[in-house]
Formats: sequence, C-alpha cells, structure tokens
Amino acid sequence: MAPHARLKQILKKKDGVANVARIRDRHIKAIVVAVKTGGGLTSSSWSNPRLDRAIKAALKDNVPRSAIDGRLKKASDEELVELTMQGYSQGGAAVIVECVGSNEAALREFVTKVFTKCGAKVGRSNCVDVLFKRQGTLRFEGYSEDEVLEASMDAEVEDFFLAEDGVPEVATLPDQFHTTLSSFEEIGVPPSSAQVETLPLSEHDLSKGDAYETLRLLVLLEELDGVQTVQSNANLPDDLELANDFYGNPRSWEWVEKNPELV
Repeated sequence: MAPHARLKQILKKKDGVANVARIRDRHIKAIVVAVKTGGGLTSSSWSNPRLDRAIKAALKDNVPRSAIDGRLKKASDEELVELTMQGYSQGGAAVIVECVGSNEAALREFVTKVFTKCGAKVGRSNCVDVLFKRQGTLRFEGYSEDEVLEASMDAEVEDFFLAEDGVPEVATLPDQFHTTLSSFEEIGVPPSSAQVETLPLSEHDLSKGDAYETLRLLVLLEELDGVQTVQSNANLPDDLELANDFYGNPRSWEWVEKNPELV
C-alpha cells in the first residue's frame, strides 16, 4: 500500500480532535505562505493561484471561512519559513518531509530527532529527488469514469486513471495545475480534492522490521508540529500495524520483538 494511504488509515484511528486541529493548522500555514510567496492578497485567483489553491483546499477540509479570513488579515505580518528535509528510513526507503514554521533551526532539530529515534538518517539536500516526481492530482468522488473522461477532453490533463478505491482521478503537470483545476470547475465537474504532490517513481521493498520502523517514522513525522507533508517510496504491507503505548505513541520494533505476546 502507498505510504500516504496507510498514514491516513492510522491517523483516522487516533484522536479525532487532534487530527482535525493538525489538518487545520497545516491549511492555515499553507495559506500564509501562499500570501507571502505567491504574490500577496489579490482579488484575482490568477494573480496568486497558490493562494487560491490553498484556500480551496482548506474549505474542502472544513476549515471555517472565518478562520481563513482572520488569518489572511494578519498574514503579511507573519514570518514563516519553508523547509524540505530528505533522508532514508531504516532499510533504505527514501523519505521527503516538507515543513513550515517560524524557526527553521527548531524544525530541522525536531525532524532530525525523529529520524534518529527510528533508526533513519537525514541526507543532504535533494538527495532523493531523482526517486520522486511532482504531479498535480485531481480526485472526483461522486462522478463516473465516463463523466470525468469526457470533461478531461477540454482540460490540460496528462493522464486519467482510477484510484485504488475506484474513484476517477486525473494527473497534470505542476505548472498546468491551476489551469486544469479551473477548467473542470468551469465545465461543472469540480474535483472533490486537488493538490500538487510528490509521488515516488517506484517502490522500495523492506523487511518486516524495517517496514515497521519506516511506518513508525512516517507516523511520528506526520504528528510533528510544523510538518506539512511526508512522502516515501516504501512498500508497506497492508496488514502492517504499529504497537502503541498507553499514550498512543508507536513503540519500537525492538520492543515488539521482545514482547510478542503483548502485540
């Protein structure tokens, strides 16, 4: 199973309130960064497509419009930095972590500690770039394959496919993402979700212990304050489960091996 899909399953089982708060915080930070790097606040989505995309994504995830508007008013005064860190999990799977925060040194320290805790290593900048690609992905829940395929004829689409759950999706180049998204909306077939994401070109197989520690790494990174996205090329078994302590934190593979009767 793809790591991002596995992570969604695990985080859904955890504290729902904390998960909602984490999603809201990520959207708000993405909006602030879009204001500062994408051309500021404008009345036209074409003048700042990154901001337009960030606001739409936030609304899709039920972030209140009042919270968005309130943060927009203060966005120009906020100082946030973007940080991308790359490395390898235990067993050699590639990992990319994208962060946003007010203190780059603190972000780097927190991410590095999680890597070390899970037997992973932080690499140099761009060390795993060649193992991934950037792609715009539009997902169409509630529409048939034929409806999306027909609408794709009038949009800048690179590929059309069905996701693992049978929902139609289309892929586009990152620099054509905003144009493609607007085309579907104008046609009357708006996607249920749309994002530019980093995807692995191939999967990296792992032993059982390495797969466990890799999943543990990805979960801990996802829950880290300041982390926006986590991606990996790890091939994780569908039945792989983490053993959590009383506080909901995943235990190490070493503990699992020593206490098989408690798992």
